Amino acid sequence: MTVRGYIAVGDDILQIKNVLNGPQRSFIPVTGGSIKGVGPAEGLEAEISPASSDGVLTNPAFWLLIGSGLTLVSQMNPSTNTAHLNVRLAARSSAGAAIFVQYQGILKVDKAGGKVLSGAPDAKSTEYGEQEWFISPLIETSDERLKWMEESVWVGQGHWIVDGKGSAVEYQVYRLAN
Repeated sequence: MTVRGYIAVGDDILQIKNVLNGPQRSFIPVTGGSIKGVGPAEGLEAEISPASSDGVLTNPAFWLLIGSGLTLVSQMNPSTNTAHLNVRLAARSSAGAAIFVQYQGILKVDKAGGKVLSGAPDAKSTEYGEQEWFISPLIETSDERLKWMEESVWVGQGHWIVDGKGSAVEYQVYRLAN
């Protein structure tokens, strides 16, 4: 399945620097997004909906929160530019079912990601594999036909999207099976 969340960038990101003499906290609004199923999840279509978000502050760290449906909390090791992701996504399917996706992951933040997040005019989409960016989601749903998704192991790979709608994070998510 493909998960895409459009995000606000540049000056629309709210930042609180040097919280408790250490970390930085950033709030990045999500302006929309979608989940589209393929393979065994064929036919699944959902729109990202507003949801509450939470995060934990550690020191020293870099925390990034994406709210309004997609919550991306990352703790970054500045010596390696590695962000440890903790994400919560709430969505509603075209059939009206609630879907909750929570995942952890690793993102090696690079120049391309910095340009996307800063809203640089020369920011560009990247391809899967250009960043070291992997996730492991858990899925919950109110749709009885999709309950099998709650019993599956999922992995995904991320990349940046910059298109006519704006800037987005996008994941290709795969189900592991014997």
